[in-house]
Amino acid sequence: MSSADRARLRQGSYRLIGSGFNSPLTGRIEETIQSVPVLVELGLFDYSYAISLIEYVEQLATADLEDLASAHMAMFGVGAGVASCPPTESAWLGDPHSGATAVLLSELRRAYLSFGIRPRHNSSSPLDHVTVQFDVMATLCDMETERIVAGRSTERAVRHQAEFLNHHLGIWVPLLSERMIGINRHPAFNALALATRTLVVHDRELLGFQTALPQASP
Repeated sequence: MSSADRARLRQGSYRLIGSGFNSPLTGRIEETIQSVPVLVELGLFDYSYAISLIEYVEQLATADLEDLASAHMAMFGVGAGVASCPPTESAWLGDPHSGATAVLLSELRRAYLSFGIRPRHNSSSPLDHVTVQFDVMATLCDMETERIVAGRSTERAVRHQAEFLNHHLGIWVPLLSERMIGINRHPAFNALALATRTLVVHDRELLGFQTALPQASP
């Protein structure tokens, strides 16, 4: 597998898995299913998260949409109460009574600015939402791909990915995944949780190895 294909595979994996935390819609599910052959062609089965990711997509393909929507709301929707599996970093690491949430969001804004990224988010998907953060990682992978194709150094793009995983996703996403599996609302979301955790753990190891290697000159 070429380094460009590896970066493309990681980009697509982050996009696919991140989208799974959005409300399940027919069009979104179809798009997810249709993206799998591209990832397989890029070498998906060379990586440990492939099995759980494929299981997630297979569950999506056969699941009842109403059951999926109900499970999604039960885990991630706040409504009148508190989500059982809040999909935001601040819910796991920030104390709302101490101002830690505001500090965290400010840190994320600075990080995204330093990456040169303006993430897509809205009131239902704030800056610390798992979908937004996975989209940021996907964008960083895309930046890496562009630099590889252009024959330029990828050191900065890879370092930003490692920093984001080490300081954010790698800390709180395993907690979210563990809670999702423990609650066991729907087989599709159990598989999504496994794919999410395995991708993050895999990437921390991969990028830790890459950043420890001497970087080639552009």
